[in-house]
Amino acid sequence: MRDERGAETGSRGDWDEAERLAALLDGRLDADGHADILSRLATDDEALATYAEAAAVTRALEEEDAAAGVTPLRPAARRTSPFSGARRWGAVAAVAAAVALAPLAWNRMRPAGLQEPGALAERLSTTGTALPAGWDPSPWGSTRSASDPMTPRARAIRIGARLVELELALRGQDPAAARTAAQVAILLGELPGSGPAVSIFRDIQARAGAPWAELEPQMEQGTEAAAAMAGEEDVRLGAWLQAARIAAARKHAEFFRTRATKAALKYLHQDPATRPAAERIRTLTNAEGAPDWDALVVGLAGALRAVG
Repeated sequence: MRDERGAETGSRGDWDEAERLAALLDGRLDADGHADILSRLATDDEALATYAEAAAVTRALEEEDAAAGVTPLRPAARRTSPFSGARRWGAVAAVAAAVALAPLAWNRMRPAGLQEPGALAERLSTTGTALPAGWDPSPWGSTRSASDPMTPRARAIRIGARLVELELALRGQDPAAARTAAQVAILLGELPGSGPAVSIFRDIQARAGAPWAELEPQMEQGTEAAAAMAGEEDVRLGAWLQAARIAAARKHAEFFRTRATKAALKYLHQDPATRPAAERIRTLTNAEGAPDWDALVVGLAGALRAVG
């Protein structure tokens, strides 16, 4: 059907970007529409950035309602949010407009000082891509039970830690990369509207072992989407803690003489649960000469365990 100007109406052709993203988040697309927009997100960085921001807004609204004691109207298994179409529409439309009018807003939102996972992995790669012997990637212990669900912050911290490991493994064509990519996909899978981001990491899982140059663009895209959905600040903090553990195990002193270390310790010091660990890490890294590396590894693992 067309209007008097000959434009299509009543079809997918007249949807603007915000409405299509809202429909994806709500689970309102049919199979063809779902496949169409997933294809678009896989090839259009700007569209993916818009979608990731929209999912982050959805997550924030859900946390706000959860704090207020609002009960979701839909089953959690559907991975959709409890908000009305009008409320979601307003949030997504605002995000889409902001991205269109201010392309640099994404960078401005990033926490000053804390580095993104890719930058940390690149820094670590100067001393090798292999993980230390006897490496324990999960100092936070076993998976939480249904009666002790993972908090949004713990999920973000774990995602950040896994992203650093994943990039190092991909750079070194380590067989562990496939498993780590799967872990990232699982962690993201519980977040609203995470389908496209999960698809990116599932594809990385399938292609693990390919040259890093081929996987780098996809890894960058997936990392940005994951951080926006889970929470940029905590993803970066988790990434730094895991990267610092690797650096300490390698006795990589230069890693701890950066602005990123100061920023991370500042964030850790603000949390009563990690303040003792932050003070211990600061004391060890500020000591004259080489720090007590074993004590530093233990302190960093304790900090990651406390927040993850």
